[in-house]
Amino acid sequence: MSENMIGGTPYNCAMCGMPSGNEICYDCRTTKRWPPDSQSDTCNVICPWCEAAYQAEARDFDEDERVEECFKCGKAYILYDEMEIIHHTRPVGVKQNK
Repeated sequence: MSENMIGGTPYNCAMCGMPSGNEICYDCRTTKRWPPDSQSDTCNVICPWCEAAYQAEARDFDEDERVEECFKCGKAYILYDEMEIIHHTRPVGVKQNK
């Protein structure tokens, strides 16, 4: 059996895609961040696996956790949005400061 076979099925490293007998190859475990870090950004959703990013639509915002699949690497991750709303007021007739 080939060294990159598990149960007769070829198995590639989840991070670099190279043939490996493990989910994560030795090189990636020792030279790259594993497990992946949590990500947060004020503009984009960032995949914690491959760091691909996309801008979320406001209609998709949800403060509850949900599982999403990365459009680039196909791996699943947990996503939730934190929303901050600031209400600004000024007296009628007063011009807005810019």
